[in-house]
Amino acid sequence: MSFAAFTDLESLPSTGLSVDDVLTVGTYDYVVADTAAADFHVELSNGLKLYTSPSAGGVVTSRQLNWQADEDITTRFQQIVDSGLLSGGVEFRLEDSVVFKWHSLQFPDDFTLSAVNGARLIVDDSLDFLIGDDNDLYPFTFHLGARNTLKDLDVIWIDTEPEGVISNIHGFRGAYSDDSRIVGSRFEGNIEMFVAFHQTTNITIEDSVFDGAYWQVRLGGVDGANITSSVFQNALGDGIKTALGDATGTRNVTVEASLFIDNARDGIDTTGGFRDSVVRDSFFVSNGVSAMDFKTPYKANRPLLDEQMNTNIVIENTEFYDHGNNIVLTTTDYDGTITPENVDWRTIHNITVRDSVFAGDRGKIFFVKDSHGVYGENLTLLGRFHHFRTESFGWLEPYDLNLEESDLSQGGVWTPVTDFRALDLDNPVTTYETLFDTGGSLRLSFENARIVASRAEDASGDIRTETYDAFGECDSFTFYDGSDTQVWTSQSVDFDASGNRERVERLFDDGRHVVNNFDDGTMSDRTVSKPSGQVISTIYGPDGAPVSGEITWADGTREVIEYTDGIVTGRVRTEADGDITTQVFDATGTRQSIVREDISDSEDWSVFRHVFGPDGSRSQLSVDYDDGSTSVLNYVNGVKSERIFTEADGDVMTLTFREDGTRERIVFEDVSDSQDWDMLTRTFDATGTLIGTDFVWD
Repeated sequence: MSFAAFTDLESLPSTGLSVDDVLTVGTYDYVVADTAAADFHVELSNGLKLYTSPSAGGVVTSRQLNWQADEDITTRFQQIVDSGLLSGGVEFRLEDSVVFKWHSLQFPDDFTLSAVNGARLIVDDSLDFLIGDDNDLYPFTFHLGARNTLKDLDVIWIDTEPEGVISNIHGFRGAYSDDSRIVGSRFEGNIEMFVAFHQTTNITIEDSVFDGAYWQVRLGGVDGANITSSVFQNALGDGIKTALGDATGTRNVTVEASLFIDNARDGIDTTGGFRDSVVRDSFFVSNGVSAMDFKTPYKANRPLLDEQMNTNIVIENTEFYDHGNNIVLTTTDYDGTITPENVDWRTIHNITVRDSVFAGDRGKIFFVKDSHGVYGENLTLLGRFHHFRTESFGWLEPYDLNLEESDLSQGGVWTPVTDFRALDLDNPVTTYETLFDTGGSLRLSFENARIVASRAEDASGDIRTETYDAFGECDSFTFYDGSDTQVWTSQSVDFDASGNRERVERLFDDGRHVVNNFDDGTMSDRTVSKPSGQVISTIYGPDGAPVSGEITWADGTREVIEYTDGIVTGRVRTEADGDITTQVFDATGTRQSIVREDISDSEDWSVFRHVFGPDGSRSQLSVDYDDGSTSVLNYVNGVKSERIFTEADGDVMTLTFREDGTRERIVFEDVSDSQDWDMLTRTFDATGTLIGTDFVWD
């Protein structure tokens, strides 16, 4: 039985309702549960128990479940997980901040946990831990299933150990949690580790912040991780840590456009391997021990397999600031694993660092301990550095290191001026210039004893010019790559009154001209002009996500790009001759359709359509021809299943295919009555050989 809509849950009566009655409350539907039901989803203060179901979009919200702001939802969260409500691809969305106090909650597969309205998941860990639960010997609070997503979620741990004291509290664990994603989320608090993945493939972490903990992201036996546009800061240990002791090691990791800053030990530590991995377009600033620490330890009780090696690693277009050791490579043999026969491939090797900048007044670029095959290409050094230091524990002689020094000092070693000459206000100096013995020069320009500009030229020909505001702060700089060691010819940066970047302009060696504009430090628009005449423009929202884009070509072709929540949802391309191609994508960026319109009448068809399924596989291809005929080709799981061709006179030809895509049958229907038969059927075997022809005669 159904009842009229109610405004809110608490307005529901406690009597007069029967089990399985359907109630509409606001925008949600509920079903009355038996009073003895243990799997109910909502229980009201008057004792009424209700079941609920996800919306048409597969979403369940905390307010739908009558959760209140700042409520302790420990038991209720466990209850809805146990009931199965959150299984089968459901997104559970927090609309208010809530408190969780329990331990070892297992998420179902294909589950998304998200938050809106600034809601936070506050984890209160003041209780004693349950060590040795069913899932793990470690006290992890949340256990991820396969294909889980944490989206726009802020997780804050409270009542943990005092600041600076290492805790034994663990956050999220994904064991065999393939295809899991962490997007737009933040993790904060003093716990041992925020997120740990074990024996898992295809991890995505993007646009997220990790602040605190000892290990922030721990990877053990992970094959395939993409970590982009994320911040790792203030760890008591390491930002990213790969763990020793997993059978397959960690490999195929890409870290891109991320920041590692003020971590007490290392930005990235790879005790458990980092094979076939890349770090690019990232920044490492003031990490306590090193920016990156590549470690390969051999211990009898924790054997290290070949797949766990630290080898074939590339670091490119990355900047390092203020580290005593920037990149450390340490092979340690505790149990005699390494022999003269395997030393070349058992030790850390094949590490390439290129197109990167090291700045500071201390430390080493490379600290190499019983490792070899380290390559530096096109590295710019700003400050005072040792290029490298090698160290051996006795079983690997230094001459076996094969350490390559190529291009380590290319671009010159600059010592920036930090203390300017004291100026006499009664006799203002307008220009101060010095020439260095090693080549190059520095010129400072002053107005009324205030520095207004500087020009530093290196012996290699690199030139950096700066201008300064009334407070002596740099408000713009331009760098000219006279040594031709960068991929760009020049770059200039303007700053606003708050010191935020306002405009960045680069001219690349290949002729590209890129201009990025910023609003309060957040990119507002970007324009890329190419020598071919192509111009790519993108507009960004206040959150830094793209909201619209446009591409134009020299011949007049134009493409407009639409975004929703930073994800491309539409592309419309208009060719110079007027032809139009329209692409539509879903909320995850998966392409759903392509439609081509032959406005110029240059083809024998007028409209060409591609339709794709939810997973991106092709589901249908249809064509409208100029002569009035049509063709529709259907697919099942990306494989051809049926093609229907309709002639302009109405005749229909239908082809069916087997599951492997081979032709099975052709049926001709003489709708126009131009033949002496109504239907002709031809049948083929699995090899494509015709095995039967049947007619239905007029």
